Amino acid sequence: MFIVVVLTLAVAAHAYLWKRAVLDTTRPGRARRIGTIALVALFLVMIIALFGGRAWTPGVAVWFAWPGYLWIGVFLYFSMLLLVFELPRLALRRWVRGRTTAPQRVRQLAGPAGDPIPEPDGEQATPPADRDRIDVGRRLLLARGTALVAGVASLGIVGYGMSSALGSLAVRRVPVRLPRLPTGMVGFRIAVVSDIHLGPITGRGHVERIVHTINGLEPDLVAIVGDLVDGTPEHLGAAAEPLGDLFPGRAASSSPAITSTTPVSTAGAANWNGSACTRYSTRAPRSARAVGDSPLPA
Repeated sequence: MFIVVVLTLAVAAHAYLWKRAVLDTTRPGRARRIGTIALVALFLVMIIALFGGRAWTPGVAVWFAWPGYLWIGVFLYFSMLLLVFELPRLALRRWVRGRTTAPQRVRQLAGPAGDPIPEPDGEQATPPADRDRIDVGRRLLLARGTALVAGVASLGIVGYGMSSALGSLAVRRVPVRLPRLPTGMVGFRIAVVSDIHLGPITGRGHVERIVHTINGLEPDLVAIVGDLVDGTPEHLGAAAEPLGDLFPGRAASSSPAITSTTPVSTAGAANWNGSACTRYSTRAPRSARAVGDSPLPA
């Protein structure tokens, strides 16, 4: 049922996007057909990346993951910005329509006898066909301008987010002061890592950069407070191996505990908590819950 609801919403949102970004911005012909085919192709790639990527090896899934997930970001921001522009767009359309019809109104300026002043010689009303052509051209200009602004802004937002996600890791130090903290806990450091999403896009190199950054901070505990793995250990086990390099100089009894709120997909939680748990040198605390919230393989 959930998948049906998601697909219905996705289809409806893409239909709105097609209306505003393709139908309203093009005339019947080749450009409209190309835009329609491109939007349908992006929709299908997005669905494949969302529901089929975890069943394939990373080498195959990456071909759908990159365009699919990038399109999700662009599509969401594109649609939201177009919705925001709806009210200004309607106001501009009324203003443009008013400027188009105003010169056609009969002037009722009264002369000395109270009769309307006749139009100057040679000045004729614009034919209806020409008025319709002018109105269509102005609507196209307004629709194209709105879609262009929304599209460029969406690409900029997604581009900035992608550069931040795949760039150097941002480390923020936050002191936490607790009353009645035992003396032995003073200076206790916790490294909090969020949303690694190990999968076809973020592979082994991304995990190695995270491990290197954490080791440089030398925390006493590592907490992963977001999605860690998007896939099965058969496909992503090799990419997760650098997690075993956390604190290589420590003894097993002093290795940092690692826990997570939602580290793996619900479908793959049992697999990661089974045989894959013996592959890494880290350990999970006993308090970690395994129903919905599964501990990191230890």
